[in-house]
Amino acid sequence: TNYENEDTIADNELETDPINTLSQVVFGFLEGQAIPSQIEFNAGSPSVDVSVTPKTKLGVGRKVIHSFTVFNNGPSSVGQSDLVIYWPWKLKKGNDSYLLYITKVQTPRSVVCQTDGLIDPLRLATTNHSDSPSSSVSETSIENTVGRKFQNVKSVLGKSFPAEEVCVGNSDVLCVPICCKTGKIDKDVRLRVRIISRLFERSLVLNDISQLDVTSSATIFPAVQNVETVRGLSNSLNVTTQITQPTSPPANHDVLKLCIVIVVTVLGLVGLVSLLVYCGFFQASNETETHERKGRAVC
Repeated sequence: TNYENEDTIADNELETDPINTLSQVVFGFLEGQAIPSQIEFNAGSPSVDVSVTPKTKLGVGRKVIHSFTVFNNGPSSVGQSDLVIYWPWKLKKGNDSYLLYITKVQTPRSVVCQTDGLIDPLRLATTNHSDSPSSSVSETSIENTVGRKFQNVKSVLGKSFPAEEVCVGNSDVLCVPICCKTGKIDKDVRLRVRIISRLFERSLVLNDISQLDVTSSATIFPAVQNVETVRGLSNSLNVTTQITQPTSPPANHDVLKLCIVIVVTVLGLVGLVSLLVYCGFFQASNETETHERKGRAVC
């Protein structure tokens, strides 16, 4: 073995590869839920008055909630990460044709979302406590927010966020990005972001829409760029609420036809029995049975 000269040991340096080290980190995944997952909507009979612009949040339409949960599987904590949600904000056609009108965003204390101008832009009156704005939501100006807090998100995506853009998979809907900073995520910790909205039924009626898949999409960008996700789990997902036409009940004339068939059948059976009685069919049978009994008694 060749030993190094002690005079040259002092300038030795140990170099480590941070990429190889970070690749051992296993990050979590996203879970999503839509409440409800399906809404029956009849454009000819909406649940609210669509003749005028709504004055209250309740007057907008039915409540729709999309929730996103970030979960860290470990084995260690992960630093601040970026959760980007593309929200189905408006219909592409029509002026101010809101689709899912945001009334509230609920987040844990460690999560801050940029929602400037997205929560209740019409400043509607609150008739339900669950629709009141959340104090945990950041309402800083978009100039300061995008330029400072969300610079990392922009660098990950390689572009700045547009105010509105066509949703992926649905060219009839415009989406807006909601950018959330998660803060440090410890092992086995779940962080949930809930976006509470109302289906803007007036927009659907004015644009003659009765069927539509309303989809929000979310992606988590870990602070560590070289992170492995658990096999079979995903760091992006879609959450969908389907708007469908209501199932039509049987038409009145179909019910009437069925009733007529039943009545005619019953009357026919009654008439048949009456005819047999009139012709003495049952009496003849009784006489035959009487003769048979007498014959057996004699024998």
